Amino acid sequence: MAGRIYEFDGFRLSAATRQLWRPDGSVSVLPARVFDCVLHLIEQRARAVGRDELIAAVWNQTEVGDNVLAQLLARTRKLLDDDGDEQRVIRTIPGFGYHWVAETRIADPEPAERASSVAVQMPPPPRIRARPCKPRHARAGPRPAYSRPRSARSRSWRWRC
Repeated sequence: MAGRIYEFDGFRLSAATRQLWRPDGSVSVLPARVFDCVLHLIEQRARAVGRDELIAAVWNQTEVGDNVLAQLLARTRKLLDDDGDEQRVIRTIPGFGYHWVAETRIADPEPAERASSVAVQMPPPPRIRARPCKPRHARAGPRPAYSRPRSARSRSWRWRC
């Protein structure tokens, strides 16, 4: 969901603002692909996510190599203070993909965040009554008999409002 805040392992991740609060209280904005990777893994935490599914969720395409995905996961683990040996946040499932294993809960947004996420109701714009459009030749009236011939370009139907 767009406005959810996930808490795990001392971290807080806001899906709406794309920010990560670290256990020491500092706030960091995650790079787009790292955020998309973390959010997809958190939202699918009840099951393991295959490599192809994760690639499709992060890059919106299927032609991304395993090395690029491995680099993304290494960067993600580093930002979450996880390492490949302990795997207390993201576990590698050999031959398949990855599984989010950190204890995660959905937190209520704080009152200040909740107030800022409420959409401001704007009044609708005033209605402007449009006058009906008529073709140019319908407005001009009858042509005088002595008028010069019109060019091919000016004979086209033009609408003028």
